[in-house]
Amino acid sequence: MLSRWGSPSSPPRGFTPSVKQVVVVPSISPLMDDKFEWPTLQEIRDAQKTTEQPDLVAWSSELECLVFGDKRVWIPDSRDLFQRICVVAHAGRSGHRGERATAAAIRDWSWWPIPADDVSRFVRSCIHCVATRNGREPRPYGPAIHATKPNEVIHFDYLTLPEDEDSHNKYVLVVKDDFSSFTELYPAADPDASTCVDALLQWFYRYGIVHQWVSDQGTHFKNEAIKKLAANVGANHHFTTAYCPWANGTVEVVNRFLLKCMRAVLSERQMSPSKWESVLGIMVQAALNQQPSDKLSGRAPVTAFMGLPATTPLAAIFSADSAIEMDEETLRAKILEHLAALSRPCT
Repeated sequence: MLSRWGSPSSPPRGFTPSVKQVVVVPSISPLMDDKFEWPTLQEIRDAQKTTEQPDLVAWSSELECLVFGDKRVWIPDSRDLFQRICVVAHAGRSGHRGERATAAAIRDWSWWPIPADDVSRFVRSCIHCVATRNGREPRPYGPAIHATKPNEVIHFDYLTLPEDEDSHNKYVLVVKDDFSSFTELYPAADPDASTCVDALLQWFYRYGIVHQWVSDQGTHFKNEAIKKLAANVGANHHFTTAYCPWANGTVEVVNRFLLKCMRAVLSERQMSPSKWESVLGIMVQAALNQQPSDKLSGRAPVTAFMGLPATTPLAAIFSADSAIEMDEETLRAKILEHLAALSRPCT
């Protein structure tokens, strides 16, 4: 159905084509094409008006459209609209995540009577994912240190990349929260202790001190500077087995996805691998932290780590068009409702 971003199949013999205005989704990099039209909430409203309403949907005064149950916007049966929503949910800043992550991102915002297999076929036919997919299976990992709450255990490791032609950086320091998988990426010219110390301090300034650290035994981590920082903040630094980088499995998973995502985004934007730093933050790190995760029961790392709602590219489509005006009493009630939601246990 959706081969290579929706390339049309051959018409049957004897078929007489009719001409009408359509949106053509380019077969290689839709988001890079000036003619690609992002779906809008108004477009969805207009489509709803011309489609028979299912019994399961109801009117939302906040979004001014028909929604399903928990405020997910009902998408009428439109293949063109479906394709473009899939493009936004999967490509570009969404990071070319897998089938389940893409489907979960769409389900967070919308509902339609279209088989879930269509999302899978769409993702499997993405030419950038096909070109950059890594077939390695993760190794089985032994016992390891894990957290039971956010910011309790962090893992960090250096990833080697081609030299960036603009910054001349050749490494990325990956720092990951064990509980939520929330990740920050720090480009560096060299894999040295000072870069690691600076990155850890930035993490501590923003999120608070973490007292359990996990890394390999490289000299950039096992040295006096890191040891002094650990002593100053009262942290325990745990080292994985020497010459076995896969022993720190939680970081290897991030590194594997980081490389896959970066290759796909660079391919989509038709950029050289030596321009990787320009997509590292807004594209790759955002995809790591803002997309739903199976490990977190469909929640995004940013939600599990800080309680913030994920801001995927789909949020721009399905959010209200303008700010909602309310009186002080209503505002206070909304604030208390949000604080109460933060205190409820995850299910």
